[in-house]
Amino acid sequence: MAISLFSGDSDGYWWILCTEDHFRVNGVPKHAQLSAAVSALQVRALHWWRWWYPRHPDVDWESFTTSFIWRFQPEFREILPMDDEEEEPHQELSVPTAALTTQTVIQTQICTP
Repeated sequence: MAISLFSGDSDGYWWILCTEDHFRVNGVPKHAQLSAAVSALQVRALHWWRWWYPRHPDVDWESFTTSFIWRFQPEFREILPMDDEEEEPHQELSVPTAALTTQTVIQTQICTP
């Protein structure tokens, strides 16, 4: 099982749950989890990561997931323990949303062991 790709247009919380399940099933060590997850980001999610990471260079999995869910699952914001509420500036994507394939969307929705 591979980590599902995440473009930022689907359920961010579900993607985190599936990614953590992947880590558990495959025995991914804690020190490798963040880089493994980041390698599955694309489009809006990758843009966010490139903006967010330089501002949080000492990131660990817990702070990443909290900020990630803050950004990609906004309905959870009231219950997330965030110190700041910074938002990345809006920028047009280099790849239009219409160019995302159905397969990309499906990959972010399915979590199988």
